[in-house]
Amino acid sequence: MTKDQTTTRSTTAIAGFVVALSVVLVAYSSTAQFIPEFNALYVPLSLAAAAGLAFLALKVGLEPADLGLERATLRTGLSWGLKVAAVVAVALAVAVAVPALHPLLDDARIEGIGPGLLAYRALIRIPLGTALFEEFAFRGVLFGAWSRFTSPWRAAAGSSLVFGLWHVRPTIDLLDANGLAVSSIARLAVVAAAVMLTAIAGYVFCLLRIRSRSLLAPFIAHTAINSLAIVCIHRRRRVVTRNPPGFPAHELRSNSQGTRQGSPPTSCAATHKEPARVPSESTNSRNVPRGVVSGGSIRSVAPRKQTM
Repeated sequence: MTKDQTTTRSTTAIAGFVVALSVVLVAYSSTAQFIPEFNALYVPLSLAAAAGLAFLALKVGLEPADLGLERATLRTGLSWGLKVAAVVAVALAVAVAVPALHPLLDDARIEGIGPGLLAYRALIRIPLGTALFEEFAFRGVLFGAWSRFTSPWRAAAGSSLVFGLWHVRPTIDLLDANGLAVSSIARLAVVAAAVMLTAIAGYVFCLLRIRSRSLLAPFIAHTAINSLAIVCIHRRRRVVTRNPPGFPAHELRSNSQGTRQGSPPTSCAATHKEPARVPSESTNSRNVPRGVVSGGSIRSVAPRKQTM
């Protein structure tokens, strides 16, 4: 077998690997929720899947440079990743500070999460279960394999398209959790928009990978976006719970004074009583009930006998 034939055979094998991997990734995203105890096993399953992908990548002939895992580029990747993370932090801080942007920070799935679970999601579940697997699968293995037989820009476009399709099922779950887009047309439009936006985000992550020549850069950026976002959403929901729209904070504080700990605060409307109406002087005393208002207070009046 000549060298050209070997190269062609290798390219064909890698191209088949790209197609098969793309199909498997989309199928896994669409059916993973049916795995028993999937949420509890999310991080171990993701790490196991990443290990399996690493084994397959080496089997088809990909090298550490193809996967963005060269030690020589780690420092560059760290630098680029931290820069993007800083930009993300500033953008989310602006979203928290500007009321017009608060709808972007609404997610009912965060409701009821305590500090411990929030820390687990931001520091373990998202970095290891989401960002590490997705970056290794899409910007590592899939992008690296695609780059073997096409340009980096086409490889970025192809892997990003698969990344967008990967988010179809998560988008549907997000809509269901928040009770949004109940009609079929609206759901289809939202899902299509989510696929497009996540594909664009995937392409940006690929540009980070190309620019830094390291998978560490998109991994840090991806982790920063998801983890900082969930912290900001949690912060926003706590503020809304403490100070619902239409209830000034000072009224809620004053209303909660004197209420036993753990009991729900009294409605602000219930703390404002209407002033008692004073009967006019022309009121017939025979028609005045036993308790009447006089000078803003209630006094008892003995009933008079009616004379015929």
